Amino acid sequence: MIELKQFHLYATLNSHDDSRNILSRFQDQYWFDHKWTFGMHGKYLYTLPFHFEYLRDFSCDFNDIESSNSQVLLTNPRIWYTVKYIDLYYRSTYDINFLKELKLKMPKLIFIKHRPVFEINKNGKEIEDLYIDTNEKMKSHVTLDNITTIQFDRGSVENRKTWLTNALPNINHLLLSSVNLPSPDSQSADLLNKRIRRLDINSRYSPLIQLTEISYVYFSNVEHIYFELFYDPQRRSQWDSRNHMKKDFINILEHSDMIEINKNFQMKQFGEWILFSKDGWNGKS
Repeated sequence: MIELKQFHLYATLNSHDDSRNILSRFQDQYWFDHKWTFGMHGKYLYTLPFHFEYLRDFSCDFNDIESSNSQVLLTNPRIWYTVKYIDLYYRSTYDINFLKELKLKMPKLIFIKHRPVFEINKNGKEIEDLYIDTNEKMKSHVTLDNITTIQFDRGSVENRKTWLTNALPNINHLLLSSVNLPSPDSQSADLLNKRIRRLDINSRYSPLIQLTEISYVYFSNVEHIYFELFYDPQRRSQWDSRNHMKKDFINILEHSDMIEINKNFQMKQFGEWILFSKDGWNGKS
């Protein structure tokens, strides 16, 4: 590596590795002479500036980033410039300063995957963290305008309506996995009708019965809808997996209002996916 001019690393380590011990190995003269700096959060090790598009499992606090050269984090404004996709954990309160930093440091960010953090209330029900801020004036000035796609894993769309409304004005693509769909008369359903043009639903976790009760809400204005059918090659034989996929497909046909759907949509199956699309659009983007 003596003559190596550029070096970009993004690695997943053992979760039990000590970050300080690892970073100390990159603090000798060789790394300083090459001006190569390393950073860590959680179990991820990478070179800085970060040269990749996807930042995984971020804790919603830039102060949690550790580095072999802490000055780089303070002096280089383009550390996270390449990031387009990010995993964020839910917090009961999203700090306004963090949202400002996110917008400033990641100007290319277009996708957020929200990883769930749950608390249990006295009745044993899960309480999902929301986008909350007591200062309405400040909240109105912090919007992530470039974000067009968001993914929710588990929980309820209804519990995210404040986040969707206040922080993400240009959202048009929603991915749901094990997420409860809103009722037709809810604010969330109205939001989906007005903004969402593409909807991806993992049918293994999102009950089809919910969709059958409110399908007219989504099928009225959304342009592209994907259903991911059940498929688990690790746990089932290939024949059994295909059988479950076929069963899911039949459920969608039987429970959906096919007369109304056929007026506006084309329906095709791609492996474990079923696509409903308008205007002859027939491929995944």
